[in-house]
Amino acid sequence: MSSHSIPSTLNFHSNGGTYPPHGIITPSDHGPIVVVTTWVMMCLTSLTLMARLGTRRSLSKDNLIITLAALLAIAHGVLIHIAADFGLGRHRIALSASHLEIYSKARYTSQILEIVILCLAKSSLLVVFMHLTPSRPAIMGLRLLAVSLLFWGLAAVFALLFQCQRPDTWDLTSSRCQNQVRDAYSSNG
Repeated sequence: MSSHSIPSTLNFHSNGGTYPPHGIITPSDHGPIVVVTTWVMMCLTSLTLMARLGTRRSLSKDNLIITLAALLAIAHGVLIHIAADFGLGRHRIALSASHLEIYSKARYTSQILEIVILCLAKSSLLVVFMHLTPSRPAIMGLRLLAVSLLFWGLAAVFALLFQCQRPDTWDLTSSRCQNQVRDAYSSNG
């Protein structure tokens, strides 16, 4: 017999348990809004993917591509959560140097991952259209669109990779960075 006994009743606290909140929204910290929004969207993405895969008899190319995009989106959500824990949603001057570095690295990686996820999701849709289209000229147009998507994705990733000079290409606070607003407008797809 174990020395631990199971209580006959379970007591729950009025605040929902003993787990701390993901964050508290304050006038100086809006990061929890981003975290909650990210995880709600992640749940919707997961449910949509499960419904999509559950209704198929076999895994086709478009399902494999969108599954990869969803898995990368989960990694993106984790990066956004890390960025929020270390400064996303707060004023830059309120961050310590170590927090700013971790935030910058997480945000930098998440920006690159965003482009890859967008390209994969759009590629999945193009594959679906190619399966549905009987017209040879339309299929050629879709292939041309896929090639242009590939070039756009590569250009956007390289623009983000080298937006700041080496060695700290993730350091968005340095004066060695390109115009980030211009890069954001050009890479939004």
